[in-house]
Amino acid sequence: MYNAGNYIDRYYEWIVSSISSESEILLLKLEAIYAFTSRKISIENLVDLCESDKLTVEAVLHKLYPVIVSDDFGYYVFHNDVRLYFKEVIRANSNFANVIDSVTSSIIKNETLDEFKYDILFNLNLETHNLDKIFEFYNPDYIIGSINYQIPIDRLVDQFSNVVDLFKGDYDFEMTHRLSLVSTTISKLIECVNYYEQEKRFIEAKMSSKLTHSEKYVLKSSDAITQIIDDIYKLLKMNECERAYKLYDEYFSSLEIEKTLTDDDANQNEFEKIGYICRFYNPDVLRQLALDDCYVAFVTGWLDASANFCSISDIQQTFTFHTYGIADLHNYVSVITKNPNISNETIAFLSTKLCSSKHISIHTLTELCFSMLLKKIPSEEIQSILHEAVIKMDFFGSLGGDISEYKIHGIQGFFKAYFCLYKYDNTIDWDTLYKETLKNKRITAANRGYEPAIQLKELAENINSLFYDSEGTYSDIIRIACDLTYFTRNRAGSCNDCGTFEVLPYFKRVFLQYFVNAPEYAENTKLCTDLLNIFTGKDPHYIDELAQLYYLFDKKELFLQIAEFWCGSNGIVWQNEYDDLEYICTHIASLLNKFNETEFANKIQKIMNLRILGYVGRKDYTLNGLLECYKFLPNNTEKILSYGMNLLTLCDYANEIGDNRVNADDALFDVACELGFKYLDALFELKNTPDNLTYWRQEVLSVLYDKIDKLFTNDDQRILLYKLTNAWLKAEIENNEHRPYNNELETLYDYNHRLIDSISDADIKTKLIANGNCTPNMKDADYLHSHEKKDEQYSYILDRLDTEGYTVENEKEIAGILMYHNGSLYSLIIEIVEHLPDQSKKEFISKYVIPYLVSDSDYGFRSHGQMYIIKQVYSYFDINDWNVLFDNIFQRVSKTRNDLDYFYYLNDDIEFLVLYFYLQNNSDKIVQLFMDRSEMHLSFISSSNAILIEHQHINVDEKINTFDDFIKKQLGDIC
Repeated sequence: MYNAGNYIDRYYEWIVSSISSESEILLLKLEAIYAFTSRKISIENLVDLCESDKLTVEAVLHKLYPVIVSDDFGYYVFHNDVRLYFKEVIRANSNFANVIDSVTSSIIKNETLDEFKYDILFNLNLETHNLDKIFEFYNPDYIIGSINYQIPIDRLVDQFSNVVDLFKGDYDFEMTHRLSLVSTTISKLIECVNYYEQEKRFIEAKMSSKLTHSEKYVLKSSDAITQIIDDIYKLLKMNECERAYKLYDEYFSSLEIEKTLTDDDANQNEFEKIGYICRFYNPDVLRQLALDDCYVAFVTGWLDASANFCSISDIQQTFTFHTYGIADLHNYVSVITKNPNISNETIAFLSTKLCSSKHISIHTLTELCFSMLLKKIPSEEIQSILHEAVIKMDFFGSLGGDISEYKIHGIQGFFKAYFCLYKYDNTIDWDTLYKETLKNKRITAANRGYEPAIQLKELAENINSLFYDSEGTYSDIIRIACDLTYFTRNRAGSCNDCGTFEVLPYFKRVFLQYFVNAPEYAENTKLCTDLLNIFTGKDPHYIDELAQLYYLFDKKELFLQIAEFWCGSNGIVWQNEYDDLEYICTHIASLLNKFNETEFANKIQKIMNLRILGYVGRKDYTLNGLLECYKFLPNNTEKILSYGMNLLTLCDYANEIGDNRVNADDALFDVACELGFKYLDALFELKNTPDNLTYWRQEVLSVLYDKIDKLFTNDDQRILLYKLTNAWLKAEIENNEHRPYNNELETLYDYNHRLIDSISDADIKTKLIANGNCTPNMKDADYLHSHEKKDEQYSYILDRLDTEGYTVENEKEIAGILMYHNGSLYSLIIEIVEHLPDQSKKEFISKYVIPYLVSDSDYGFRSHGQMYIIKQVYSYFDINDWNVLFDNIFQRVSKTRNDLDYFYYLNDDIEFLVLYFYLQNNSDKIVQLFMDRSEMHLSFISSSNAILIEHQHINVDEKINTFDDFIKKQLGDIC
């Protein structure tokens, strides 16, 4: 029987056999490399991967032709069959393990080869089935580093699944800890990518490199028209024009795309996309398109695409429509006039075109006129139309114009018109017009937005005067720059009411353009030096329009100071959320590139990419696993001085840039209190500052009252605690109507009540009661001393266990309850275990509790209280029980391939289970577990040590040994 595969393999073998035995190891390395990658690899990288010289590597590659071919981008296998052949060859070779070790070493020790970690390195080591070798590089930094190479998260999840497969059936439980570090990092990356809406960069199905459905399959256009249109549209939006044209040419070269859909409201969105597509590939279509219900939708897409076409002939082609949406034309004008590729002549032509048209929105003309005047393009015709509208009061909504348009453009439109007509007619009463504008916005002298609105008008006058008349001293220019930067000192809410955040970008453009139009500004050095205070002073702001001045005036050294202050290893930008730092870093890197500081710019870009991994601004619980681990560390000084400060550093950072929901402060104060008052004092002094004082005092009092019976054994000590409490929580301050959200009055009453109740001396007790402030609100008091009421539904089985013991009948009853349960039974299970005799607990847990734990785990062990059960009974687990639980988790890994969000539940379970496995079996390694988790989180916030993190540190006062010492230090003579 004819077997083509055998002949092909013989052909490959014949080519490979032509290479001399002296090059056997080099050949094996090349085979190993190309067995696990389909990418093109440059000769320079191949030399480094193989640790050989260029001439030798090239000689072997030439002999491997045509099995391995090359082009301008590197060497690659010409067919997938070659990769399969290479895999079979190297797997059968006795030197395979040594080759893997050699290539692995080459990649790990050479940073320029980092991009090969995610295919060649991983796939080669996966072949070894050796978890020790894999985890030498498969760690949090591996996942973090993937960000700079935009490795799809889908691939990272697939790799994780491949590693998990190596665990099945033969657990090395210490390796599960290493696996949990990787799973936490992947889970965090997925969360951050979703939160910052960066799916197009990291989710394969949404990446521009991913083939669309229409590219992968030959579709019948009549059945899949919507899909094809959507794919072409998406490709154009991603600037993949060549791929988009191939699809368009394939499906619509002989079919009129605009006639493929019926004209009805259901297809409005599709007609927008068709309009967008036709502007690229069928620009003459509007000349014969019928005016129907979907015409305007078509023109919406048409105008959206037209901003990409900036020549005069393009403008002529764009304006072949008959009717349009007002907002669509306005958006088109706004976008195209900001296009750096558009010429002044084209803008002037666009102005002529719009001025000759009927029913053009005044606000659209204003947008165009604003841009023309900035660039000093003659604009008398358009100014004349605007002037007439202002004189007729048509511009100001309820005074006679289009109120719907006014609501859209409002105050912003006023200031653009003010700029456009500032020198055109000095008789216009702008103050009256502005007040009417504010009135339409419901802003009067009684409203909070009125004061900043008036100051906004004053700022506009100063900027207009500077731009048109060059009036104003150097001090006036500095004042304008400061006002543009710090205008929100008038309070953000008030500024928002009067449209400040929409108006200031226009003011900044005018300010920058003034200097663009006057590049020989005499005091440019002094200006750039003085503006440094805005960028690097006490209240630093990054304003890109001001930063552009440094390039305009060639002040590179001064700008490097700004770049280092913001984006250096200790730059302040890294303390921001990703959205904010992305804007700043992108603009700073762009200017650095203009200054030919490409190395610095690339470094910023790389760190910025990594900064997507961190703590997000919405319910972030990532630090929970670290905190839980911290609670089980041995109670020694290292727990507070070293590990505790690491934990506090991470929590403070997460609080600063995100919505951290994990509070480590209670645990830290508990540890400090257990270790002694010198450590309690040291932790308190760490944040004994005006910003943190109130909260930090509450933490101290809370831990002291939690341990009141243990710490304070006589009346004298309790009286000191009473003095501290009433010195730090004063009734007259707490009972202030202006503090409704921070009122600690009830806390004060409860503390005093509890403390007085513990005093044994009746006279002292009476005296303290007379001071007042010691009667707690009964509702709050009941809550404080309440306890969970037990579910009475199954109380009978607990009674029977107490009276009859763990009989066969009782076991069957319990088995039935657990089998047919509806909802969570974690409280009942814990109580049953408590009621069982010790000799029966282990058997009951393995036989019934373990199956219960895995029976309803689709959304993790936290979803139905399984984690609470595990916390209570894990000490009874044997190795088979742990196997069942880990198996259950690993069997759910496959779900993540179709639902990346599910990875959160998966990681939550792994991280939790690893901790409790270690507590039972490797308790001596719990410190290392904490240190590894802590290092992982530090890698998150430092972008794998690319930026410096300031760690918290406490200073222990050796003079503080007792509570008396602590009181004297805090209260002085009061005590």
